[in-house]
Amino acid sequence: MISVKILSLCFLGLFMGCKSFKKETSQEKIIAMEKEGMTKVNHTSPGNCPDDGTCMWSVMSDTNLILKEDTIGARYPVFEKEVGTHTIKFEYDRTVEKGLADGGYKEVIYFRIPATTTSITLKDEALQDVGLTYGRLCFCRGATGHYPITKGALKLDKTTEGYKVTLSFENGKVPQLINNLEETIAMDKNTQVDR
Repeated sequence: MISVKILSLCFLGLFMGCKSFKKETSQEKIIAMEKEGMTKVNHTSPGNCPDDGTCMWSVMSDTNLILKEDTIGARYPVFEKEVGTHTIKFEYDRTVEKGLADGGYKEVIYFRIPATTTSITLKDEALQDVGLTYGRLCFCRGATGHYPITKGALKLDKTTEGYKVTLSFENGKVPQLINNLEETIAMDKNTQVDR
């Protein structure tokens, strides 16, 4: 009788111990961090975008980008409010067939600039002066994450239409679809969204 009670308690303990805990994904962390009260201008980008997805440029005003590392060594971007700094983000999001589990695929590129910037030309290691970061987010074991970029070239000029960006780069760690971008990111105040 005692062993039945002990066995029952063991199963109960095992059942309670197997409770599912929701672990926040990197993308959820990014979304939560972007909602810290910064303003954002979105610009859809048809140029340089693969046919099987959508591309979007964003300018997050008064926002600084920091690349942090978690306890297992994976890097992730953190967005902090910093007056006078803009973080520019490019995102390619592949269209996923309905009902396809784990089929999501996204590439993101981030860099930060002082809000007063009128022109920048950087190459290779100097790309880290603006924290140029590439992210590949997918169910791709061993080939996903965020990486600082130290090989490539970035040219940015502020025009009356917004920021004209020309970027070519290699991440050197994981496969990538996006490696060349050229776009003028409109800075239309009417498209600002509170985040």
